[in-house]
Amino acid sequence: MVLCCLLPEHFYTCDSPKLNVSADQNRDVGYCKQFGGVNYEDVTNTSVYCTVVNGVDCYGNKTFIKYNVPCLRYNGYYFPTIVLYSLFFGILGVDRFCLGYTCLGVAKLLTLGGIGVWWVVDLILLIAGVVPPENGYSWDQYF
Repeated sequence: MVLCCLLPEHFYTCDSPKLNVSADQNRDVGYCKQFGGVNYEDVTNTSVYCTVVNGVDCYGNKTFIKYNVPCLRYNGYYFPTIVLYSLFFGILGVDRFCLGYTCLGVAKLLTLGGIGVWWVVDLILLIAGVVPPENGYSWDQYF
């Protein structure tokens, strides 16, 4: 029989990290001081409680702490999809609406992408990684 904390990830579910700016990430389980980060080094880690799925037999406590969980949030933002939106519908501000920048999307729509200039600049900034999803969300992974 396998120790519960050593099971593969599809045999247990974990709580999602929550935001708490005053949290001590070395002691407070389940809390992050910030979410996201542009570079790998910018992403902080925390610990979360995990529970083994019903019907799975393992040795030890069925609720355990998983360490070094990255403080990332995902909300359906796929980079290739947003780039295609920006390429084909960016002049109407669809890319900004999809990323959560509603005011910029309206402005881009009303000016027709800054008569094309804003559209091209936005496409370049998006591909360069300068324009991330709003509210600290990270790009979803396909795998």
